[in-house]
Amino acid sequence: IIDATAIAADDDAFDVAVFALSFHHLPPDRAARVLAEATRVAPVFVVIDLARPPAPLHLIRLATMAALAPVWPFAHDGLISSLRAYSPSALRELAAHAGVEVDVRPGWLGPQVAVVRRRAD
Repeated sequence: IIDATAIAADDDAFDVAVFALSFHHLPPDRAARVLAEATRVAPVFVVIDLARPPAPLHLIRLATMAALAPVWPFAHDGLISSLRAYSPSALRELAAHAGVEVDVRPGWLGPQVAVVRRRAD
């Protein structure tokens, strides 16, 4: 198991780092630390995670899942995960806090992809 906030590797040890389908499990303070640490060990960090659509669409998604959650465990997990997913603007705020740059590619019908890089000095 690797602690993504303290990766046992030298600076630039990897060409790319990837965090797939679990970034939404991190609280904001840890998420910002992961962004900083991953870009320390790799110049490019790709975060593939659940998409957080714009508010009106998100409300529809939540209402649909909430109706199914009592009878379908997958919907319950989806409801909780959707509430925890980072929006593009939240990812940009986390990146600013971590001192890195991020290009977020929203995935309204699929995963959201964020490409994170160190700030150019």
